[in-house]
Amino acid sequence: MAGFYQAGVILGASDSLNWMRLFSYTAYPYLGSFALMGVQLWLSMVVKNQSVSIIAGGAGALAGLYFIQVPGWPQYTPWAIPYQLNFARDNIINDFASISQSPHLEWHWVGISALMGLLLFLLGSVHFARKETE
Repeated sequence: MAGFYQAGVILGASDSLNWMRLFSYTAYPYLGSFALMGVQLWLSMVVKNQSVSIIAGGAGALAGLYFIQVPGWPQYTPWAIPYQLNFARDNIINDFASISQSPHLEWHWVGISALMGLLLFLLGSVHFARKETE
């Protein structure tokens, strides 16, 4: 965030900086991505072929855009939670007008992601510790 602020000052936009929007598009999605990091790290440690985790991450990122529009369990997948933070109430696939509006931060998604990420990190660590290495 400090780098974005410095770039804005250098370019002459320091008086029009919206700190809430800067936080909502930089640090806030990072806080909500712990579940996604847990899944991807687990896949990377357990599966020998790294292309599986790369494909799962790419396909999950694309599917996450659509999962936020579907009611029920798809909203709680690790690939959808980072999108839920900023875009849950908007249809970002067809309409980008919400990006210019003032953000509404939904902190319960950060809590869900943190708990899910902690659980996945612990399960992945236990699974990797018990795995026979060659």
